[in-house]
Amino acid sequence: MISRSWKIILGASLTLVGAGCSEKPKLAVLDGPAPLCALTQAEFNGWKAAGGAAGFAAPNSTIFKSTDDCSFYKWSSQMFLWLTSPDATGTMNMFSPTFYTAVESVETGKFALVRNPGGTVNALKSGKPVTISFRARVNKPVVLRTHTPAQLAAALGNPNNKSNDSTGQAGGGVLVLDGKSVPVPGKAGFATYPVAYYAIQVNDVFAGLQANQANVSYYQSGASAGDFPTTLPQGQQIQTAAGTTYPDVNQLALEVKSSWVDTAYLTTEQAAGLTTIQGQVPAFKEIKDKKGNLALIWDGKTMATRTLAMVGIHVTGTVAGHPEMIWATFETDFNAPDNSYSYINASFDPKTNTCKTGTCLNTIPFATSSSTPSIFYNGQSGASAPPTTVAETATSSDFNTAINSTSPALVATNVVRYNPWGNQQPATPSLTDPVVRNNTMLLSLKQTLSSQLTALGGQSAIYANYFQVGSLWTNGVIPPASGSKQFGSLYLANTTMETFQQVSPQNSDPEATAANCFSCHGNFANVGTGVSHVFPNVATSTANRPAAKPTPATK
Repeated sequence: MISRSWKIILGASLTLVGAGCSEKPKLAVLDGPAPLCALTQAEFNGWKAAGGAAGFAAPNSTIFKSTDDCSFYKWSSQMFLWLTSPDATGTMNMFSPTFYTAVESVETGKFALVRNPGGTVNALKSGKPVTISFRARVNKPVVLRTHTPAQLAAALGNPNNKSNDSTGQAGGGVLVLDGKSVPVPGKAGFATYPVAYYAIQVNDVFAGLQANQANVSYYQSGASAGDFPTTLPQGQQIQTAAGTTYPDVNQLALEVKSSWVDTAYLTTEQAAGLTTIQGQVPAFKEIKDKKGNLALIWDGKTMATRTLAMVGIHVTGTVAGHPEMIWATFETDFNAPDNSYSYINASFDPKTNTCKTGTCLNTIPFATSSSTPSIFYNGQSGASAPPTTVAETATSSDFNTAINSTSPALVATNVVRYNPWGNQQPATPSLTDPVVRNNTMLLSLKQTLSSQLTALGGQSAIYANYFQVGSLWTNGVIPPASGSKQFGSLYLANTTMETFQQVSPQNSDPEATAANCFSCHGNFANVGTGVSHVFPNVATSTANRPAAKPTPATK
């Protein structure tokens, strides 16, 4: 029996819905990106699910080969497509029974790993399958903003620091959308509000190691002691300790964090162009604090069923040679405008590293338009420059129990993406600048993948509205350990999950913001699995455990 504080909500169906939105304008051939990370038709066909099944197959992480940066980006994109594809019952893979939901206690902030029951076709038709619960909690403590290695190690190791394992995003503020509250039928005084919601799922390999770590030999001693698995034999050791077999053992350890918004606050085009599900979200009661500002209070129990659209997802997993995990993040084309960035266009010849015509550089300026509104941008339409900061208009309390507005009513957050493609942009771009080349790789992958997804139609056309902002990894040494070197998108942030932690040109102080994932996720406690804020903070789990040995009879 699961206690109330760990309860996973059962209710309406967990389904994939939505349809493709109108076709978006395409770049002219020569204005398109140079093919530095183009996805070929053969590669794309290899990503499709076997046997004509819907959706996509997962990459085999045990045979991952890091030939270049592009290989990391392609692994990330294929894993994203598999995680969001339906299983045989129509349930999204990351909500299927091979995954566990990290349910945060409203009493302690600790996690329970609760296995997803999944659904069946008949259950979906009868309206009685499982609905995943989401939380409006959005933050870890402000102490994580001061993150020199010594300070962060102290913060994460402090038992009184109860918020470092939060379900939501890093920082201190709540991501607020533009819109009004929605009363909950039959629950007087309760309503849902225009805020982003979050959930964390981990796969069975992750959960199996967490539950059985004391019986996994590689984890206890040797070169990989304390690390997530990076080889098939290590994954098999976890299976043996758990007394079961994992159908996805080749995917090694995965942790997925996703962000969602109520479709009531989206335009028709946005809602039709995104993956949507039925989810349970907290219902709040309103009060006014001593200053007359709005406070939303959740009792930890009352939920409402709403249609939610996925607007962001962190895809984090181990692959061969990388115990630090690959940290990838995805957003939607509808989320927020990009700051200005440059890329290498198709006039560039990658084989000779020469430019056929012109400078081979294109610059995309910061731009907003009232005719194509963004979900989270609430600034002046037509502005020529981003705001100097993404201001917090509400903050959250510990353990998802309250949202505190800085004014008498909720004020929508004005969001931009300060670091397009996860990097601070150079003042003088060039063909050899590593940031410009990184921009080009990700843009090249996006364009070639999106066109093939759109051509498939159906749910695949929905996937084409998501793109990889970037990925981050190291040389296999987990930061901040000596000798660690980071690669990829070095200022990676998701506007829905690190909204207020983006390092902006106006706020480049690393003591005030999180430069990237490893600013808060690292080997600070000398245990590799500590890169996850979930793994060391699990109180209970429904993961497989081997049967207990009988106790010897006493004389």
